[in-house]
Amino acid sequence: MISGDKLFLFSDGLFEFWNFENEIFGLDAFVDELEKFTDLKGHELLEEISNEMFRISRNGIRDDVSMLLLEI
Repeated sequence: MISGDKLFLFSDGLFEFWNFENEIFGLDAFVDELEKFTDLKGHELLEEISNEMFRISRNGIRDDVSMLLLEI
């Protein structure tokens, strides 16, 4: 790893929910959403990701949500 690299670990609660199209959001869609936040760091990155997932979820996220961000 080099300076500026990030390691982001997360639980399935961030992507296994029903969206507004009445479909499971899914891992691929979640990874696509992450690209919006690559310039953010630390707490701001985690906050924006969680806010976006709660916004996208139709009935709210009902599973546990865990995130861990390691930055070099």
